[in-house]
Amino acid sequence: MGILTTNSICWSKFYRVSFGLWQIKALSWMFRHSKIFWGRLLVSGAKTIFKKYQLKRGVLVIDDTDKTRAKITSRIFKTHKIYNTKTSGYFNGQSIVFLLLVTNKISIPVGFKFYHPDPVLNNWEKNDKELKKAGIVKKDRPARPKRDPKYPSKSQLSRILVKEFK
Repeated sequence: MGILTTNSICWSKFYRVSFGLWQIKALSWMFRHSKIFWGRLLVSGAKTIFKKYQLKRGVLVIDDTDKTRAKITSRIFKTHKIYNTKTSGYFNGQSIVFLLLVTNKISIPVGFKFYHPDPVLNNWEKNDKELKKAGIVKKDRPARPKRDPKYPSKSQLSRILVKEFK
């Protein structure tokens, strides 16, 4: 009901619409622990739109975006430090990879995944930069570690999204 009333998925808006009846933590917990298959809900919504607008052809487009979050983000899913090219600084946020279906009538999202960088690989890159600055040759520096399958790259996430869409 909150999604329909506020036209969004925002715990703060749900809290305000319920006139304080439902606390933000309770709403968040309910959605995270519910048995709703969000992926299937997105697919069924897309199928409904395909039928309604009689869509037969389209092009799949991969897009990624970085969303700024609060300064303290320990409770927000897959947040990490992201480099901001406009300010040459960093911010805490989420990276989201979208799969969009672009047709001659409309463009709709048909899938998404959250990206999170591999912490071991990030630490190795930082350490490697420092060792390069110190003038240590490549053969004396530690080898690049393999990527942990728990942290796929954005291109790997894109392939997964296309495969799921198919």
